[in-house]
Amino acid sequence: MEIAIRNELIDTYYSAVDDADFDRMLTAFTEDVEYLYPGEEPMHGHGAVRTFFEERRKTKNTTHDVFRRVHDDTATVCEGTITGQMGEDSLDGAYVGVFEFDDDAGRISYVGVYTRL
Repeated sequence: MEIAIRNELIDTYYSAVDDADFDRMLTAFTEDVEYLYPGEEPMHGHGAVRTFFEERRKTKNTTHDVFRRVHDDTATVCEGTITGQMGEDSLDGAYVGVFEFDDDAGRISYVGVYTRL
């Protein structure tokens, strides 16, 4: 998959997360997406990912700023900062997101999130 398309999908994901627009977020993913997040069991598919974001995600009102992207033949790694809220407290942290893609579907098939919150 072209790097420009990968970046567009990743930007859609982060923007939709920050806007709490989970319908738009899921458009960037394959139906059987695998999603890994610290402290959570691995999630598979749109339903599991939506449930996490709507019911269990501890961060709210976030802004993700990607400042580094590294691409290889099958994956893209993004490094960035995140601000927002965690409960009643303000959030100022860092993250790395690992993305793999399904070329045939033109979507993200895997997301691994690693955080320092």
